[in-house]
Amino acid sequence: MKDTQSAFLPGIQGLRAIAVLLVLFYHIWPEALPGGFAGVDVFFVLSGYLITGLLLREAKGGRIDLVAFWARRIRRLLPAATVVLLVSLALSWLLLPETKRLEYSGDILWAALYVVNWRFALSSVDYGHRGAAPSPVQHYWSLSIEEQFYIVWPVMAALIARAATPERQKRVFAVVSFSCLIASFFYSIYFTYSGSAAAYFVSGTRIWELAAGALLASFNIRALSGGLAGLLSWTGFALILVSGFVLKTSMPFPGWLALLPVLGTIFMLLSEQASDWSPAYILKWKPLQYIGDISYSVYLWHWPVVLVLPAIVEEQSLLADGRTLVVLSLLAGIVSKHVIEDPFRDGLFTSHLQRWRAALFGAVLVLITVSASLWSMHSQEEKERLTFEEEQRIVVADADYPGAAALDPAAFFIADPTLPVRPDPLLAKRDSPVLYSDGCELKQTSTAVACEYGNPTGRRTIVLLGDSHAAQYLPALQALAEKHDWRIVVYQKSACMVADSVVRIRSTGMVREDCESWKKEALAAIIQQKPDIVVTSAALPHIYNEYYQLAPTSELVLAYRSLWSRLADAGIPLLVIRDNPRPLLDVPSCVAMNRTAPGRCSRLREQVLDRHEDPLVEASKTLESSKVHLLDLSHLFCNGQECPAVIGNVLVYRDGDHLTATFARSLSPYIERKMRSILREDQAD
Repeated sequence: MKDTQSAFLPGIQGLRAIAVLLVLFYHIWPEALPGGFAGVDVFFVLSGYLITGLLLREAKGGRIDLVAFWARRIRRLLPAATVVLLVSLALSWLLLPETKRLEYSGDILWAALYVVNWRFALSSVDYGHRGAAPSPVQHYWSLSIEEQFYIVWPVMAALIARAATPERQKRVFAVVSFSCLIASFFYSIYFTYSGSAAAYFVSGTRIWELAAGALLASFNIRALSGGLAGLLSWTGFALILVSGFVLKTSMPFPGWLALLPVLGTIFMLLSEQASDWSPAYILKWKPLQYIGDISYSVYLWHWPVVLVLPAIVEEQSLLADGRTLVVLSLLAGIVSKHVIEDPFRDGLFTSHLQRWRAALFGAVLVLITVSASLWSMHSQEEKERLTFEEEQRIVVADADYPGAAALDPAAFFIADPTLPVRPDPLLAKRDSPVLYSDGCELKQTSTAVACEYGNPTGRRTIVLLGDSHAAQYLPALQALAEKHDWRIVVYQKSACMVADSVVRIRSTGMVREDCESWKKEALAAIIQQKPDIVVTSAALPHIYNEYYQLAPTSELVLAYRSLWSRLADAGIPLLVIRDNPRPLLDVPSCVAMNRTAPGRCSRLREQVLDRHEDPLVEASKTLESSKVHLLDLSHLFCNGQECPAVIGNVLVYRDGDHLTATFARSLSPYIERKMRSILREDQAD
């Protein structure tokens, strides 16, 4: 039998091919291969296995040359990665929406430093980031984890080489690898099942996969042969394929589910000597071997190809076809492999005396990318600053920017379509309710925090209660508070449906206890305060269902009625605002790309409004209480056929489903009319 490290090199290339094809097909056909992201886990195991084997062989001499090791990594990885980052930066200026330029430049900066997985982990827990367009360097998260491994693991290996005799080195390696595996694996399960989306990206939940490969290399297990190898080979191959077809992004991953691709890869590594009828033999097929050779470059280039081409060509174009994207990704990988990877790896700083030059070369590559990213960020920040100052400087007439009134036949507003849109798409993200900047947006906390606006001693108290789709009406209420000397009290918690029904995390099925505690506290405080009106709204169930599990709509209707009844029984009037349509696209980016024709960003009413049942509406209509009142503003978002992205020269959405503060303020006359009616009725009672 042969040592797995030396004997299975052709098989390893085949596994690399399978891994990169899983990722490629997943990004192009996610519905057909929903678990293709598991290809990354195959790469993690292979990296841990190969790097540890290399370090073990070098450790036999009593020391590990860290500079030489890192010099090889730099020559092998940095040139192609740097080119892709610089091309991605150029694409963000030339072809992608300018609304995303600042964010993408920041992503590229973090990717150049190989810590972008932590940036994505931070943004993934931001509810406001939900539905955002993917970054052109989104795939660098896994490369960042591997580079972090390449920095830390050799240092640990060097310490072992110095401290342990050659006879004990593998044993110490195995103990360290096993310890990392166990600690990281259980942390991965814990953090994944906590429901945090950050679990997918953070290094701690992934280290065990690299450690699994390292442990196999440490044991120096020889490849199995015969029938057992065939069985193990087929089992491993099946586990990897099952991962690709069965796993879904809605499942708790990585956690224990990552065992599927990890064990599959380990089984394949152990079964190189399987018979010709086994998958191990299939992996040595020359086309797969070649794809394995170019897998790094294919991985680097496939995502810019998949992201950019469909965004800049017509939907029916041949260039947007999935098969074309596969071919172009492979061609980009081939060119990158032979023009960038190989020349730098084999012909630059390869001598022993030049290893420090290789390290310096790597630092220069990183510095170039970091400098370019910082320049891009500064330039875009300056552009957005000037745009903001220009908007603030120019005084506009209400008749030129009527907003919602432009769709009201009784308002007689006809906006001049030649005027620029307000807010400018570049500024849409910052055109949000003030509660997002003053610490009143609650995410993970379970304590009900009341934030006050308007006159603290106002003659009436209005409470705004709900999730971010309720919070978006704060600018309208603030306008009314200023006009009528009202006090506004806000109880807001993102992604927390205010109904007598639990919100569960979709990936784990766990109840959001923070939401339940917050609801109880907020409701008790409101009943004690006895405000003049409670205003509420909520995101549609299909918006929640991207990340959470809700009860069926019929049960949600009952859940809303149950909670509202408690307010009504306390004598508190309730104004329920039907949720706004969801355009199914990043509206500011679309309008920025179509400034002269924003109508291209409109969506059919049937698709974004009529097909989605809002339980708020049914609950309001069926609850027999004079205290509960429904306000349906749909006619101010949509005409008979479509729902525009720009209404009355005002940009409607600041992202994919939340209103701009400017448009929300244009709704204030319609909210005021309903509130005055409710107050009159309440006084009559």
